[in-house]
Amino acid sequence: MDRPHVNTKTVEGQLKKFFLEVDKENIGVITQAEFILLLKNVGVKLNPLEQKALVKRVDPEETGMVEYARYKDVIG
Repeated sequence: MDRPHVNTKTVEGQLKKFFLEVDKENIGVITQAEFILLLKNVGVKLNPLEQKALVKRVDPEETGMVEYARYKDVIG
C-alpha cells in the first residue's frame, strides 16, 4: 500500500508552532506537564501507560523537561 505524501516542512512547521505556543519564554524547553498538555490540545489521546512511555522518550534523563530537539525527533 502506498503511503500518502507528507510535506516534511509543513509537519516540522506545525511541530515548532505547537511547541512555541507552550514555550512562552522561547528557550527551547518545556516541562513534562506542558508537553502532556500540548498533546491533549492537538488531540492526541493516550492512556496512562502510553503517556508515561512517550514522556520517557522525550525526557530519557528524567529531568522533568522536554527539549525541542528531542521533542521534534520523537514526535516528528
